[in-house]
Amino acid sequence: MTKDIVLSRHNDIVKSAEDQRQYRGLELTNGLKVLLVSDPTTDSSAAAMDVGVGYLMDPWELPGLAHFCEHMLFLGTDKYPLENEFNKFISAHAGITNAYTATDHTNYHFNVRPHMKLAGALDRFVQFFLAPQFTESATEREQDDRRRKLQVERFLSKPGHDYGKFGTGNKKTLMDDARKNGIEPREALLNFHKQWYSANIMSLCIVGSELLDEMEAYLGTLGFDAIENKQVKPMEWENPYGREQLGRRVEIVPIEDIQKLAIRFPTKMIQEKSSPSRYISHLLNHEGKGSLLSELKRLGWASSLSAGRSNPAEGMSTFDIDLHVSDGLNHTEDIISLVFNYVGLLKRTGAAKWVQDELNKLGELKFRFKGTMNRFQAAIETVHPALHIPEENEYIPTKFDLKPRASVKSEHPRVIYDDVWCRIWFKQDDEYKLPKMVTKVGICRLGNSLNSDPLRFEVILDRIKRLLENLAHSQPYDLSNAYLDMLLADKCWCEEQLLAVSEDINVHELEAFVKEILRAFHVELFVHGNATEQARDAYVYRHFQNTHEMSCVKVLFQAGIQTSRGSALVELLAQLLREPAFNQLRTVEQLGYIVAAGSRLNTAGVLGLQFIVQGPKSPDYVFDRIEAFIENIRDEITKMSQDEFDKQKMSVIARALEKPKTLGAQSRHFWIEIRCRQYDFDLSSFCLFVLFTLFNREVCCEV
Repeated sequence: MTKDIVLSRHNDIVKSAEDQRQYRGLELTNGLKVLLVSDPTTDSSAAAMDVGVGYLMDPWELPGLAHFCEHMLFLGTDKYPLENEFNKFISAHAGITNAYTATDHTNYHFNVRPHMKLAGALDRFVQFFLAPQFTESATEREQDDRRRKLQVERFLSKPGHDYGKFGTGNKKTLMDDARKNGIEPREALLNFHKQWYSANIMSLCIVGSELLDEMEAYLGTLGFDAIENKQVKPMEWENPYGREQLGRRVEIVPIEDIQKLAIRFPTKMIQEKSSPSRYISHLLNHEGKGSLLSELKRLGWASSLSAGRSNPAEGMSTFDIDLHVSDGLNHTEDIISLVFNYVGLLKRTGAAKWVQDELNKLGELKFRFKGTMNRFQAAIETVHPALHIPEENEYIPTKFDLKPRASVKSEHPRVIYDDVWCRIWFKQDDEYKLPKMVTKVGICRLGNSLNSDPLRFEVILDRIKRLLENLAHSQPYDLSNAYLDMLLADKCWCEEQLLAVSEDINVHELEAFVKEILRAFHVELFVHGNATEQARDAYVYRHFQNTHEMSCVKVLFQAGIQTSRGSALVELLAQLLREPAFNQLRTVEQLGYIVAAGSRLNTAGVLGLQFIVQGPKSPDYVFDRIEAFIENIRDEITKMSQDEFDKQKMSVIARALEKPKTLGAQSRHFWIEIRCRQYDFDLSSFCLFVLFTLFNREVCCEV
């Protein structure tokens, strides 16, 4: 049956020599493009569907319709009519779901544990594209006037160009204005989905532990081949900026106290395979001596620079240079002149083969070993302090041999060096077997960047002051995190206190303070990966020398000192609360766009359960609704069937059993224990033992 739905099959997909997964590309008879990835070692499965429709396809009279459609697909289908059925299934099996709407495409994705639940998740997932309900009640409730987005770049585009549309949408545009114009929102949703959600502009990727043939069979048995092909022609746009829109200078007064300079160069679509823009951005982003950024820093005009190509949508392309300027606002013309001087230098110098060779080598390394390679900076010497092309990077690795394996394996990090000022934790990698090493250091970094240049000091101090001043303008969600940490800390100062003392700091006082710190600090070092214990001497040596309309409520319920039993109970309770809290507080009560419930571990050894809600409602009202939810959910947990409870418990167990996918992820797990000075590397194993013995009533009684 599967062969009948497959138009073409591709098993010769190019992959890294280190990649042990199996790949297969398919095109189904309905035009759906599919990539299958079989990974027998994975303990979770995932899938993503990308649909070639975004907010540039919104009708002019209904801005935000594509984004609205994205949200509505999660709220019930003909086969699974319950509004939270998909999220409930995924949450019950330790997974997550998400989606986003971009200019010319919309992406839906999920993962699920354990892997044997992939078929059930896909069965619910495919219904998004076969038979969504778009119920009247959910349509009325889902939209709210929750976001504003500054659209300066779109405002500057050609009149009538799709790029000028308001892609997010809100209640006014999708409900009030629509009905004034005689448009029924639900009918508009149905028509939009019917017009654009076509198999021939969709791409699906599935990752699982199943064999490729088994995953391919899912496509037919679950109905992916039944997604209708409406022969939609993929959209392509001309550049949104014509001659009349170029050569403009626009000044924006921000809400936050930030100083940025953005230079945009509209370009033609550049060839993807050769990617010449990568060559230019590599040189513009260079930070060594003689680079554009180093000169801007020396002059005290900018602290960071980012340059690269941007493709807002198919057919559109710009090359962007973004700078964080300090005193540079008073030197805007000078900065632009310096940028064009450097661009002129690149033109005069011409393309250098060694630069392209260097980029190719770095690209090959990144592809072979999958992780993002650390960017190495060469020590570049020059006889002239101004701009010039950087020298070749001599630090690109060429040897990929694995270090000799230790005779005795160590499951967890162990201390191999310890004295009054430094402790080194070490673990040789015996699982991923890649020529990579992760080193984490717990130490104040002031001594690394401090110099006695008063101009540089003022630039850095100014940046710190602006960061402190901008904290008050942060999203309520971020502020709630910061203030909660402040409440839980033994010694902590708010931004007002730090700003007040920053006025009196000078470079000489800071130098004296750093010298004092350097006499007293203790270094905690963690080395993990392709290294040997004998190499420790290479790492240790001594050298003596308010503006938002939204509000946010974050409630933390502390649950005692961290123990294996306590951790297991809190994680299980978080699992039981996570999906019901999202469904009740966000989907049903519409309290806010950001809604989450979960555990909080590693907070100075204290366990906690937290709720976060950011939205337009008053904090007092939201807090009351959180408390009401807790009271109601307590009864639901008590009455929960043993079968349902066991499903939730197994979801937590599956998450705890999941192995880190990369060396870096495993390093982060170890480093958290070292940084928090808990050193309980095997806590999850003890938690698993506790979880297997728990009954549902214990969760309510003990937490």
